[in-house]
Amino acid sequence: MTMPFTQKDSVGRYIIRSYGPGEISVLHTADSGVETAHEILTQSLVLTPENLIRDWPPQQFDELAAMHFDIFDELRPEVLLLGCGARQRFLPADLRLLLAQRGINVELMNTGAACRTYNILLGDERNVAAALLMI
Repeated sequence: MTMPFTQKDSVGRYIIRSYGPGEISVLHTADSGVETAHEILTQSLVLTPENLIRDWPPQQFDELAAMHFDIFDELRPEVLLLGCGARQRFLPADLRLLLAQRGINVELMNTGAACRTYNILLGDERNVAAALLMI
């Protein structure tokens, strides 16, 4: 079952329209407020208000490695939401240390919670990034 929801103030941003097992629906609106692109993604992704990075290399939580977090050095989010799949998981100590050393504040949760939290923080105009593994 797909969980739909919308974001009121999404002009010029990427928002998560819905999510479910094996897919996340992402919507982009133009600065005019007109919907310009709606995609259903079936691979891991990284999302910020201004960026959609398709096919983020790790497809499962156990595949996460230091190199997968290099993109966040460039994006510099205030908070990184890591959607771990169907259930919340915890990063190995070496990855937690790496992210802390880089000054990246990461919150781990199941992917559904990460999708909802992303849209909430987006609505609060926070500099948020979501790295999402499929449910």
